[in-house]
Amino acid sequence: MSTFLRTHQLLVEPGWHIQTSQRPGIVYELYDLWADPAEVHNVAEKYPEVVHNLQKACAGWQRENSIV
Repeated sequence: MSTFLRTHQLLVEPGWHIQTSQRPGIVYELYDLWADPAEVHNVAEKYPEVVHNLQKACAGWQRENSIV
């Protein structure tokens, strides 16, 4: 489990689900849960500002909860 926490990030905010692996070369996946509840279409390239905001939120949550 600790390996998962170090190599993956997952965040679900109202209407959005973002996930990634922190390994080099792995890109973010972003899903619009209202328009695509089955999470079929990765819209990360279409909404880079949402990816950026959720990245910051995830990093803040990790800091606040002492998760490295």
